Amino acid sequence: MTIRAVALDGFGTLISFGQRRLNPYARLLSPTRDYGAMRLPFLTRNVPVEVFAEETGMTHVLPDLRRDLAVEIAGLRTFGEVPEVLVRLRTAGFRIAVCSNLAYEYGEPLRRLVPDLDAYVFSYERGVAKPD
Repeated sequence: MTIRAVALDGFGTLISFGQRRLNPYARLLSPTRDYGAMRLPFLTRNVPVEVFAEETGMTHVLPDLRRDLAVEIAGLRTFGEVPEVLVRLRTAGFRIAVCSNLAYEYGEPLRRLVPDLDAYVFSYERGVAKPD
């Protein structure tokens, strides 16, 4: 078997959250329920955060949530070795994809930080989260 492609995760593999992660979507979650299960819709629906705030009756937190999202997105960076690794993979003839569980607001920033890949597979666009 010949390996022809490499699929990488987005956050924690290609992209760093910078100095701190604000976790803005947590503002929409109940602190008394299972965080993992509750956050799944954020990762599997192709809608902006405003829709979730409306559906959860939490529109009053939108100004803070938008601020935290903007700060978090502005702090996103590729890990230092990522550009060189991607060039080496491409030079070696590999096709490159990113496959990541993420919410709508993070898709375009990730595409800008690691442009020109062969495929982008994002949970919010596919309606399913890894490992499914």
